[in-house]
Amino acid sequence: CQFCGTHILHKIQPENLPLEQCLKIANQIGEAKTWIVGFTGGEVLMWPYLFDVIRELKKHSIVVYIVTNGLLLKDFVDEILSAEVDFIVVSIDSDTATEHDDVRQLPGLYEKAIEGVNELKRRRKDGKPLIKSTTVVSAQNIHKLEDILNHLNKLVDETSFQPVVADYSDHPHNRNNEQLGKFL
Repeated sequence: CQFCGTHILHKIQPENLPLEQCLKIANQIGEAKTWIVGFTGGEVLMWPYLFDVIRELKKHSIVVYIVTNGLLLKDFVDEILSAEVDFIVVSIDSDTATEHDDVRQLPGLYEKAIEGVNELKRRRKDGKPLIKSTTVVSAQNIHKLEDILNHLNKLVDETSFQPVVADYSDHPHNRNNEQLGKFL
């Protein structure tokens, strides 16, 4: 996404830890009595150990959530349900495919996200996992937030907005004003 810098972290730390080490860390998180763990940054559904780690965390009754752009959501509904993920946050930045896909720089993403949300809603039991959306507020969509909110309220259980931010030097979303350009 144009407003996000998490892809830079992959260049700094391109390798995955071995599965055994990931499971050990998940167990340590559980033993530390952590009560919630979220997976975000890049597209987490692409991480090969995601559901192995979630299952380890769930052994400790930890609340687990996933933030996704929705690209692969429909493909992973079975895993999400069987791993007992507590809630899913899907990034949706507009009520139209053209605007959303422009912001996210991936044609077809909006439709895939909507399909994934609908499939998850269709197959979940007792409203679990909870499905949330988050919309990054920018100059491109601020004029139509009410329309976006009305659209999303029909689609997901909860909605949220987050502002575009700049100049966080120690943050994975770090982008400067020049890089954010049309979003400010």
